[in-house]
Amino acid sequence: PADEWDRLHHYCIYQEDFLENILALSIGYIYEIWHDKTRFHEILNSVLNLVENVLDRNVSFIPDVIKELPAVVREDIWIAVYNSIYDSYAAEKASKLAYELSITIRNKFKHIFKTERDEGIIKMRVAGASFEAAGQEYGLSRERIRQIERKMLRRFNHFLSRTKPHYILQTFTQNNILLSVDDIQGHLGELSGIFIYFLKQCNSKAVLCSNELNGFIIGDSSWYIQLIEYIDTLPDMFEASDLELYVSSFMAESKIKVDSNLVYKLILVKYNSTGSFFSKKKLNKANIYMAVLKKYYPNGIKLFDDFEMMRFRNYAKDLFGNVELPENDRTICARIAELTVLCGRGKYILPDQIRLDEELLNNIHQFITDSDRNIIMFSELFERFKSELIDKTSINNRFYLQGVLRYKYENKFFFTKDTLIKDINSEQGITLSIAIEAFIKEQGRIVTKDEIREEFS
Repeated sequence: PADEWDRLHHYCIYQEDFLENILALSIGYIYEIWHDKTRFHEILNSVLNLVENVLDRNVSFIPDVIKELPAVVREDIWIAVYNSIYDSYAAEKASKLAYELSITIRNKFKHIFKTERDEGIIKMRVAGASFEAAGQEYGLSRERIRQIERKMLRRFNHFLSRTKPHYILQTFTQNNILLSVDDIQGHLGELSGIFIYFLKQCNSKAVLCSNELNGFIIGDSSWYIQLIEYIDTLPDMFEASDLELYVSSFMAESKIKVDSNLVYKLILVKYNSTGSFFSKKKLNKANIYMAVLKKYYPNGIKLFDDFEMMRFRNYAKDLFGNVELPENDRTICARIAELTVLCGRGKYILPDQIRLDEELLNNIHQFITDSDRNIIMFSELFERFKSELIDKTSINNRFYLQGVLRYKYENKFFFTKDTLIKDINSEQGITLSIAIEAFIKEQGRIVTKDEIREEFS
C-alpha cells in the first residue's frame, strides 16, 4: 500500500552499510517470490531509484524498521512496486549493480572464517586434500579438521539463509533457473572455489547441484528431476535428427518454463556422439549394424552378397562417419545373421521389423506339439497355415517361417536346413545325432553350435 511505501521514505537516515544490506536482501526476496526476470528488472529499477534518492538526501532506514522489513518486503511493499513499475531496467546499470553486489557478497562471505587457519584448512579441502593431510599441515587430528569443516558449513548455511547470495547472483545470469559455476567464478573470483564447495553441501531446498550442467538449479528443481527421469526413457541410441523432437516433447510436458538450451545440454551430456547418432554407451559393431539395418533395410538384407555388402558399408559410413568395420564381408554377415531372423533365401531381417500374430504362432506351436511325427518340414507347415500367415503376419515364405520359429522356439526344437525335429533322441533324431557326431569327429577340434547349425541347416 502507498502508506507503507511512504513510511519507508519517512524513516530514513544515512547509514551506507545498512543500505547495501537492504538492497541485497530485497533483491533476494523479490527474485525468490516472483522468479520472473523481466518483471524483476522493473521492480529492481524502483528499488534503485529509492536507494539513489536515499543517498542523495543522506538518509537510511532507522533500526525499528529493520525488524519489520522482511515481512514488509515479502508482502505489501514489493507487491505495490510490482504493480506500478513499467520501465525496463538498463543493462549497464545491471552490470554496475552486479559488480557492487558481488563485492558485498564477498565481504559478507569472508565473515564465516574467524581465523586464517580455518580459511586455510577449507582451501586445502577444496583443493582435494584429505582430512588427514589437512590435519598434518596444521597439526590437528582428522576429527578436529572434520569438526572445523562442519562448523564452517553451519556458518555458510546461516549466511545463505540471511543474505541469499544464490538468488542475488542468479539475477545477473543468462537464464532464470541455473546458476553456473562460470557465473559464480565471474562474480566471486578467488572465493568462488570455497563458495561452490559449501553450496554443494548446503541444506537449502532452493539449491540443487547439477554436475551435468556444471552449476546449481536455483528455486524449483522439479523440472530437473523430471528431465532426468525423461532422459532415462529415451532410446539407448537415436539419430541426431530426432533430438529436436525429444526436446520439444519434454518442453511440452514440463509445467515450468525451461530454457530449451538446458534441455539440449542435459540430454547431450548423457549421450556420446558418433556420426549422426547419439548413444548412451560407446557404440559397438552390433549397434552400428542394427542402426544401418533399421534405417536402410526395413524389409531385410541379402547376406553374403558382394554388391549388397558394398552398399551396407557405404550406409554405415553415411551414418557413423569413418567407423572401422571388419575387412572381411563374411565376418560382418555372420554377425548380422546372429542379430537378425531369416526371412527369405539368404535374406535376414531385424526382429522388431517383423509383424507377428501371437495367437497364430501359438496355434502353429500347438500343431507341432500335437503332431505324431517327430520331423516336420517347414514347407509343409507354411502351406498348412499359408493364408493365415499372409493375412495376419509379414511371413510370406517357408524360409521366413523357419526363421521365426527358430527365433521363438530355439530352445524347444532342433532345426535343420529344411526340417524341425521335436525330439533329437528319437530314432529319427538319433540318425541326425550320429551324423552330427561324425561331423564333429571329422573336424578334429572343438566345434561351436553355430558351426553345427551351418552344416546341418
